[in-house]
Amino acid sequence: HLFSSPEAELSGTLNVAASSTIGNYLLAKSTVAFCQQYTSSMVDLNINNTQAVINAVLEFRAEVGFIEGQCLDSRIAVEAWHKDCLLIFCHPAHPLAGKTVTPNQLADQPWVMREEGSGTRDYFVNAANMLDMQPQEKFRFSTPDAIKQAVKQGAGLGVLSELTLEKEISRKELAVVNVEGLLLERKFYRIHHKSRNFTAIGAAFIAFCQDFLNTDS
Repeated sequence: HLFSSPEAELSGTLNVAASSTIGNYLLAKSTVAFCQQYTSSMVDLNINNTQAVINAVLEFRAEVGFIEGQCLDSRIAVEAWHKDCLLIFCHPAHPLAGKTVTPNQLADQPWVMREEGSGTRDYFVNAANMLDMQPQEKFRFSTPDAIKQAVKQGAGLGVLSELTLEKEISRKELAVVNVEGLLLERKFYRIHHKSRNFTAIGAAFIAFCQDFLNTDS
């Protein structure tokens, strides 16, 4: 025991909550790498939308949360954690595929959107409303994969994090639409309850993810 490493002594279960894009495309691989290094630890990663993550932290079901949307609850500490960019995309045969358009040119386009409570949805709607785009929702799905599949079927325009679209765009299965004046760069946030201190495993996981993902707030 005297000669054991600090890594060997870090054990226990950490409950983490993350919104969809962060959980699926950043924290899933981070969790595996963390548990491979700290073999006596377990990370229970619950992936849901931003509002559900906030609720999990408020109700002490998660020690730390990672969200894509805003959190204004005074009981929660919020720290900028990472950067991201949303992309508007369509079927490659769509008339707007690969083009730069004005907000007015999207006025009558149908949209495939994330569900209420999604950070991606909230950020896009707020940015679009600033340009008076008023996107018309035709379909609503709770996962990026469902949205991408619907857009591939010609259901309309979609908007998701570039993290979720890398493969499809490189394979030319989907195409990007650029909109003049539409600012879609956003931040990801790490949250925790102000009345709760981090456990040793929680602090180690946060530091590990920062290094593993090279996060730059």
